[in-house]
This record gives sequence, C-alpha cells and structure tokens, in this order.
Amino acid sequence: PTQIGSSTDWKSASAGSNYSMAIKNDGSLWHWGNYAIQTTQNGTSTTVMNLNSTVPIKLGTAVDWKYVFAGSSSSYAIKNDGSLWAWGYNSSGQLGDSTLINRETPVRIGNSNDWKVVVAGNNHVLAQKTDGTLWAWGSNWAGQLGIGNYTFMRSPVKISNDTDWKIISARGSNSAAIKNDGTLWAWGYNYYGQLGQNSTTTLNVPTKVGT
Repeated sequence: PTQIGSSTDWKSASAGSNYSMAIKNDGSLWHWGNYAIQTTQNGTSTTVMNLNSTVPIKLGTAVDWKYVFAGSSSSYAIKNDGSLWAWGYNSSGQLGDSTLINRETPVRIGNSNDWKVVVAGNNHVLAQKTDGTLWAWGSNWAGQLGIGNYTFMRSPVKISNDTDWKIISARGSNSAAIKNDGTLWAWGYNYYGQLGQNSTTTLNVPTKVGT
C-alpha cells in the first residue's frame, strides 16, 4: 500500500477497471487513472475522454457527493439529497438515462431522491433505495438484471416487489444480494457455477442460494 499524495481528509473510495474515484470529507469528488468525463476547474472546461491521469483530479465544483462507485467503464454516485448520477460509457444503457449516449459529465438518473447504494458489473447496474427495494438496468444478455427476461433496460426497473434487500453486489454478468433475514440470492451468468446453485444454468430472477 502506497499513500496517494499528502491529503488526510479522504472519506471513501472505489476502484474501477483502470481508474479510481474518491470522496473527501468536504463532499468533493476526485478521480484518477483512465477516465471518460469532463472536468471543470477555475472556470475552464476541458474534455478528457480516455485521458490518463496519474494524480487525483477534482470532478467539477460540487461538494455534496455522498457515495461513489467506479464501474468497469462507467461511474455512479449519489448526492446528499439522495439523487443518483452516472457518467462514462453507455453502450448497453448502463447509465440509466434512457439513452445509449456516452456522457462526459454526470447526468442525473430519473428524479428520485431515495437512492441508498449503487453497484455495477461490466455493463449492468444494481441499486437499492432507502425503502429496501432493488432496481436494475443495463445489459441483460444473461439475465443479470433479475427481471425475468433478457431485455436490455436503459432506465431503472424494479426487481420484484420485495422490500427487504440489505446488501447488493454486481460483477461481470452476475448479481448477488443478501436479504434482511440473512438469506443469500444470486442470478445471471452461470457457466462456472458462480451462482452457487449446484448447476451451470443461467438464471434471470433472484434465486436463493442454499438454505
């Protein structure tokens, strides 16, 4: 482990495939590595699509960021007001803004203000709201959205009507979650048996792992 710079006011961090992001105690958001966004500093806007930076660079001037997650090629963050934002590549609708347009600056996803946490796999996203509901969007070729079909979604869609989701995770083309009762669930691609179902069958709805 090697310290990044000399700052001692970092609050949280997340690492993507080739880049990282972090939030400071003052609510500012920083990024470094290979990224696809636009920075605005000192009143000057500079497009930095696919530009490498070996040191943290501040993202815009906002200081109300609360949570951040670095996906493989797309970024996600939640502000203090509970709004959800995304930017980066959008080839599978993984930004959730109802388009397939790449975004170099954060774009708000919908108008809800009750987002709690968001995670992302290669090109699909899972997010939990404060009411315990689970939502998904993006690539769905292996049923990794858990909505009972294989349709790609460009905006958030609710997974079942359950309101007892506690912890969520997404990686590659798989999804997993734990409920408040401690049960474990998984869905999506299952070629290697990674869903824990004692089979290699792909599943397009959350399926309980064991007892």
